[in-house]
Amino acid sequence: KLQLDVSGKSRMQQLIYEQYLRDFPEFFLVYQPMLGGEKEGREHFEVFLRWRNEELGMVSPAKVVESIIDLGLFQQLNEWIIKGVCADIARMAKKKEKAPVVHINCPSGQVRNFALNDSIIRYVSENEIPAECVCLELEVEDIAAALEDITLLEKMGIDICIDKFENTEEEEQIMQVLEPKYIKMSIDSLHGDLYATSAEEFAESEAEMEIRLAKVIAACTVQSEAGRRKIKTCICGVETKAQDRLVTRLGFDY
Repeated sequence: KLQLDVSGKSRMQQLIYEQYLRDFPEFFLVYQPMLGGEKEGREHFEVFLRWRNEELGMVSPAKVVESIIDLGLFQQLNEWIIKGVCADIARMAKKKEKAPVVHINCPSGQVRNFALNDSIIRYVSENEIPAECVCLELEVEDIAAALEDITLLEKMGIDICIDKFENTEEEEQIMQVLEPKYIKMSIDSLHGDLYATSAEEFAESEAEMEIRLAKVIAACTVQSEAGRRKIKTCICGVETKAQDRLVTRLGFDY
């Protein structure tokens, strides 16, 4: 364990350091189902980190990550997350026909610094789970900064998802080099009026979103050495039944 001087740190950081020394006993993982996996007979989840502390109560995940980075413990927490995810995939696989796919969101700017390859290789192997059951969600700038490491993971069978997809020129170039299985975007990025009330406003919003999505779908049909391939599309931020009907009709995979 790393020995840190946290005497001048905030109370939250001191408590997080205590958690680290004890292997994060109050930290836990929660899994949010992704709709659409049932079509392929394999469930998909996104994993989220949570911390319930006796003194502080439930702590904001953003504040946890901010404190972890400030303490220099991101690699250690990330390894704990990957270890837990792989063990949970193995447990879930025993209860289901197919092992589920779990999407792990990698915070911006941390990809190169937390021994990503070693952790994933180790825990996928130890738990004897298919490599494609682990999907890393990465923003394009992080992919560009750690392209060699991520290419190695992809060759191992780890799935890659381009997070916060905006259909930029840089993303298009990345998709020509890597073979990401998914892109993920927010419903806000379709630039429609999410709060339309009248039938006319809603129709205009749908038309605008369809134009935007057509461009995204075109970008996700990539010509590679193995031929044309379709990158699967995920959308998040769907909060109403109307939005759900819309994105279903627009043809998102998840």
